[in-house]
Amino acid sequence: RDLVRSRGLGDVYKRQFERCSKLKTINVPANVTRINGGAFAQNSSMTSITCDPANKNYVSVNGVLFTKDMKELVAYPGGIQGEYTVPATVNHIGDAAFYGALGLDSVTILGNLDFIGFEAFAECSKLTDVAIRDGVNYVGYWAFRGCDGIKSLTVPQSVTNIGNQAFGFAYADQKMSGFSLRGYKDSAVNFYAIRHDIPFICIGEASEDLSLIHISEPTRPY
Repeated sequence: RDLVRSRGLGDVYKRQFERCSKLKTINVPANVTRINGGAFAQNSSMTSITCDPANKNYVSVNGVLFTKDMKELVAYPGGIQGEYTVPATVNHIGDAAFYGALGLDSVTILGNLDFIGFEAFAECSKLTDVAIRDGVNYVGYWAFRGCDGIKSLTVPQSVTNIGNQAFGFAYADQKMSGFSLRGYKDSAVNFYAIRHDIPFICIGEASEDLSLIHISEPTRPY
């Protein structure tokens, strides 16, 4: 099923097209000015998001939706199969951008990226390999919640801000069994692992300024 929204649509709201199980493609028309996080989340049949070239705010590259300047990855179709490398231009992965992408099995996040939003990769159940490069600073609440295929994750010391239950949780307040974190001693992820009683493997001494580290309190983002 293809969906082309009407010319009168200006904003696409959070969760507006979530869990539309038969939706395969969606076209963003020229007049859309804002697409909120998770607008197209958990659509396991969706393989492409297209965008009118006249749209001044968004652009589609290989079926993935970005802001026009290619600095934010807004939405990834949940039915695309295989691996994905976030383009080097991107410095922000939007809230719930990959939420429920059941075909995704491997993702590489380059060091140019600074921010991984709330629930960015939540419920990507086939995801087994995640490479977070040094340079990423912020990982949001529940960013990798429900990623049961990930058994171990290495988090660079550049990550100084970690949202509550970002790693190692099957769902809210329920930890994944057999999961461990790897990182540097006295880094943000080390403190995160201690707080949530998650096995931690030390791979070296941290050299970052510890005053910058922030681990979020256990509250919900919305």
